[in-house]
Amino acid sequence: MDPDPNVRNCDINYGLTNPAEYCQDNPFLAMPCYYVGPQNRNRPTLVGIYYNDPQSTRPNVRALLNDTQTGTTWGLAYQNDERRIYTSTVVRNYMGYGPGGFDAIYATNFNDPDGAGGAGPSTPAPDVINLEADFGVDLGTDPRVAGITGGPTYFDDAWRGVGKAGMGDIDISPNGDTLFVINLNEARPSVIILDVSDPDNPALIDDVAIPDPGCSNGEFAPWAAKYFDGNLYVGVTCTGETSQNPADLSVTVYRYDGGTSFTSIASAPLDYQRGAATYRSNNTFADATWQPWTDTWDPEQLPLSGRDLVSQPMPMVQDIEFGDDGSLYLGLGDRFSYMSAFRQREWGQTSGPIYTPVAAGDLLRFCDQGGNYVVEGTAGCPQPVTDRSSIEVPAIPTFTEYFDDNYINEFNTAAGHAESILGSMTKVPGKRELVTTAFDPIANRGPVNTSGVRFYGEDGRVTKGLVIVGSNAVANNAKGGSLGDIEALCDPGPIEIGNYVWFDLDGDGAQDPCEPPLENVTVKLFRKD
Repeated sequence: MDPDPNVRNCDINYGLTNPAEYCQDNPFLAMPCYYVGPQNRNRPTLVGIYYNDPQSTRPNVRALLNDTQTGTTWGLAYQNDERRIYTSTVVRNYMGYGPGGFDAIYATNFNDPDGAGGAGPSTPAPDVINLEADFGVDLGTDPRVAGITGGPTYFDDAWRGVGKAGMGDIDISPNGDTLFVINLNEARPSVIILDVSDPDNPALIDDVAIPDPGCSNGEFAPWAAKYFDGNLYVGVTCTGETSQNPADLSVTVYRYDGGTSFTSIASAPLDYQRGAATYRSNNTFADATWQPWTDTWDPEQLPLSGRDLVSQPMPMVQDIEFGDDGSLYLGLGDRFSYMSAFRQREWGQTSGPIYTPVAAGDLLRFCDQGGNYVVEGTAGCPQPVTDRSSIEVPAIPTFTEYFDDNYINEFNTAAGHAESILGSMTKVPGKRELVTTAFDPIANRGPVNTSGVRFYGEDGRVTKGLVIVGSNAVANNAKGGSLGDIEALCDPGPIEIGNYVWFDLDGDGAQDPCEPPLENVTVKLFRKD
């Protein structure tokens, strides 16, 4: 501090704490889980692990809720003072809704009295908040008209609504009073603000339109939400759907300033060099270059035993995090992987070949340079990792990036996937790692057709991987991704008394300058019965 010389300070001595920056050492990491088909077979749809679990192909995954209770969800938020989990329904082709339908947010209490060393967490059947029915919010037209039919190869008509209707990410204020929901309605995308201070009686505070950041033909799609350091941040993608020009693809991060006001704090084009969604030792590969959004099936295909690998990467900025050094991180998901599914046909078809979609998401780092965010690759914002596919495949120019998001095949080190991120991530207070979801998460020769989490150190390199959904899981979505948002269920910050005891010379009940400290005083806190 640089005190005013006219003000007495007597070597100012005080302590500060920010409850939002607290988390216990080994929190539970919760995430929605996906299965192809109708949601009526008692398969787990909300699962998790403990942070300190060692790298493993078979960690101790704990199931909290099942498909008959929630169906397919993506967004996740934790109200830690109430120990309450919120998870929001998402439109995903071939994967049905839960009992609450298209507009449902599910809320359940999280019980874990003994932590990782105990019997494991439990949750009661969830309550349901219906945004349209309860509050009159317009989430757009439900694209699922006919419903999911057939099986094990299904027909579904929801692909057109992916990223354009329903809900994206959700987040909650540190005091647990306010829940923020991203409304994907393409006619009027917005931030829905709910008062959840009384969890049994949620109330609508506002429904604030998200502005167009200047996208070609006004085509943009929000998804990501992050409440950080007193502000809500929203991630938006310019989709280029009409122009079909990759140069029209970009991302923007807004800070919500209250009322109807948003400020852009970071943006970047998405026509940067990317690696291969899939590459093989014979130098064949499927390009992971971002493509404008479209509802037309036109993927690159690589032969694979009657269910070709297919890729058609379309960007969606799905998650936002902030690093200890001031960095801004964006998690980009692949819209194509939400429109297609493992061992399913081309969307909209009732006959024809079946396919294995390969998700091709990404992680981007923005560096804070004097209060301005610049994207990785800009001077002073390095990219230390060389993309693996650009080493193995001569046709791909060698390039670098910040995060090592490669997967090296367990059977052939000259084959793999160079963009295996699924789009969600979390940064746990006190931990110097970024935790992300990925398919085939054990990066160096781990098992294939799996989904799980990867831990990244501050240098952008993988520190460990954990398989959450194995390749043998019934209706597993394999390389298309089987996990949604990921959040650490952190306990409330401890209440601290004491810290500084002083003699109140003037008896006014306030600590005034130069009132002397008292040493070795025992302070006790009593509860009135």
